[in-house]
Amino acid sequence: MSYTGGTQNGVNCALLVAGNVIDGRMYGKIRMFTDRYDMVGALGKSETIMLGYLPKDVVPLGGWLGNSASLGTSVVSVGILGTLAKYRTGATKTSITREELGLTAAYGVLISTAEEILLSNDATAALPTSGIIEGDLAYLKDT
Repeated sequence: MSYTGGTQNGVNCALLVAGNVIDGRMYGKIRMFTDRYDMVGALGKSETIMLGYLPKDVVPLGGWLGNSASLGTSVVSVGILGTLAKYRTGATKTSITREELGLTAAYGVLISTAEEILLSNDATAALPTSGIIEGDLAYLKDT
């Protein structure tokens, strides 16, 4: 099959037009990892919880963070060990509206090693002692 492209092309379409093989970034199945954390007992200051898992050789597409109660003045981020703000920069989350994890440079990039997705709480304040935090992570898997 020959691709001619348009007057302008997206990153992956430009690779197709140039005749390059695309790794798992274009084709595959969309999968979702979802988990929830019961805040009974609360997450103290400067602690983390595992809220998701991305297997190796997948492309992160996005995610959502939900909570059933205000997280008050606690500052939470979502990321991986060593890069705790990879998917969400540390900030308070007082609204109970589900939040889309911000579009970062991490999305659309093939990850070559498995990643444990962590929700971390900085030293500002502990999480509340009741309610639920839920995380959803969408990713593209080649097969």
